[in-house]
Amino acid sequence: MDSQTPHILASELLNAERNELLNELDKLFNEEEVSRELWAFLWASNIDSLKNIVSRLRTDLDLRGSYEHGVERTLVVKHFRETTETPRNLFCLSPSAHSYHGRSYFALKPIEMNEDQTELTLQFFWLPHANNPPMMRLSTRPTVPSIGDIRDVGNEGSNKVKLFNVYTDKPIFSGDLILMKTADPEQLPLPDMALLEMQWALNVVAAMSAGAEPTDTDYSDDDDYLDPIMDETMSQISLSPPRCLKSQKLEDEHLYDSTQPSLTAL
Repeated sequence: MDSQTPHILASELLNAERNELLNELDKLFNEEEVSRELWAFLWASNIDSLKNIVSRLRTDLDLRGSYEHGVERTLVVKHFRETTETPRNLFCLSPSAHSYHGRSYFALKPIEMNEDQTELTLQFFWLPHANNPPMMRLSTRPTVPSIGDIRDVGNEGSNKVKLFNVYTDKPIFSGDLILMKTADPEQLPLPDMALLEMQWALNVVAAMSAGAEPTDTDYSDDDDYLDPIMDETMSQISLSPPRCLKSQKLEDEHLYDSTQPSLTAL
């Protein structure tokens, strides 16, 4: 994807209907600021979920109290890890790629699984560097810059990271496709599509709700509390359904082939 091409999240998040709903929510919250985690969850929620929340708050403003406290970023990451670390949703990454993925520098969007479940196509996207304040108004639109093959990290984006295809020595760009294969879908199953879709959405939320980088917080497993907004939204959060973006040009220029169910190309 060219550095001038709009990021996929621009079309996913920055549409008129979503903006209108978040503006109405902002008014229902008396234009008060909310945690950046709650802000990110609501901006990444699907339109039907937002409509439902707005409809409920229109008729019962007392419900606002269950949303106002939001959800801490530690709980976002904790729930993300617990949701995805299952046998059908584990794949191998190089140490650097594993670190970048854990910090939500990039995300893998599931595109399609073939009928016999022997091939899975993912799309790689660098996620924008966010440095949001702890409290934000719901009407604040996300900033979604274009990203090519370099992701800014650190304080004010002072450092850069890249990933390369080890077979071609070429950098991996936002929009590149990755093909995962397995010869035995029963004994060596590919990652579950539904969990990958959840992982994609939660990576987006984690990136949007970030403050200054780097963050080396120790995410403890001791806190079992789930905020009401997390409990309600986790089953509903969803960006647009995956679309098949395959074309001969994409296959020639961007498709990486892995013969085992692992992302060794990263």
